[in-house]
Amino acid sequence: MYINATKGKSMEYYSNYSFQIEDVKIRVTMVSYRKFRQILPMHCHGENIYEIHYVAGGRGTVILDSVSYGIEEGTLYVTGPNVFHEQIPDKDNPVTEFGLYLHVDSPRPQGTIMSAFCKEVRWVGRGRKELRHFMQQIILEHKRKDLGWEKKIPFLLAEFLIDCVRSYGSSLPQTDELPQPDETFFTHEIREENAQLVMDEMFLYEYREICLEGLAERLGFSVRQTQRFIRKIYHKSFSEKKREARMLAAVTMLSHTKMKITDISDNLGYSSVEHFSHAFSQYYGKSPREFRK
Repeated sequence: MYINATKGKSMEYYSNYSFQIEDVKIRVTMVSYRKFRQILPMHCHGENIYEIHYVAGGRGTVILDSVSYGIEEGTLYVTGPNVFHEQIPDKDNPVTEFGLYLHVDSPRPQGTIMSAFCKEVRWVGRGRKELRHFMQQIILEHKRKDLGWEKKIPFLLAEFLIDCVRSYGSSLPQTDELPQPDETFFTHEIREENAQLVMDEMFLYEYREICLEGLAERLGFSVRQTQRFIRKIYHKSFSEKKREARMLAAVTMLSHTKMKITDISDNLGYSSVEHFSHAFSQYYGKSPREFRK
């Protein structure tokens, strides 16, 4: 009840756009425009994966590697590989966010733009005012579907990324108004190149029910292929990755909600609160009650 950030008007959209900046190919495997009424649990992504988060409205808190930052309209934050992050919306004025999920093919780019981008695996600050313009254009291009819109959007995405890098050295106010994020866009079919995104999303939101066979079916892989893919991306087995996802969600619920430990245990899919407490103690070295205190 506190974890699924995709309920209501909060939606995410898979895409298959790609573009090149300098010597680097960037694949945009998800574009999102959503309102976070609930907590986005702590999580991280694998090698060569970057997420760009631009706050279009509302306010809240983002935690990057245990450091908290207040976020509000105009805030830009970027997370790179292995950066643990979670987002907590304000109850009265939740965050509306425009996000990009990127796969950067070259981990050590030579050009000035992409080397600056990849160097900052965690960054929080004010986004340039141009970001809001490009965000609006991307949304409107898809909504109107004028001649050549599918060819134009990758250029807009590239300009958006460049102005993110430019934002690292500037702070400009945001003034333009945006509609509520209730328009669906980017509904492309999920393809094999999005497999890592699909896995990330399933471990983030479906940690209670996720099983190896179900994940393999969703990816269109065999069970053995899925096991190898998980090991390659996360350097963990399926059971280790599922355990990590459940424990990170447990920490979020213990830290930021008043849910009873029994309810947290049930939310995480454990057969009993004793089983949950034992698993939590083994993972963190203290019981859930001790952790909450």
